[in-house]
Amino acid sequence: MASLLRRHPNPLPAAGVPAHLIRRFSTLPDVDHPPLPTSTPTPPPPRAPPSSTSSSPSAARPT
Repeated sequence: MASLLRRHPNPLPAAGVPAHLIRRFSTLPDVDHPPLPTSTPTPPPPRAPPSSTSSSPSAARPT
């Protein structure tokens, strides 16, 4: 229980948590979590300008 209070100094969030869950989580080791990903999306890579020749396979096949 002391490790739970050490990680969460405010005891109010744990007030509604059942005792068996507090005991279970207090026995878990402390883990350093990786940083959360940023919420800003990465821009898509720039597209190549369309070429003047058609590169589609259907144009190269005779029908």
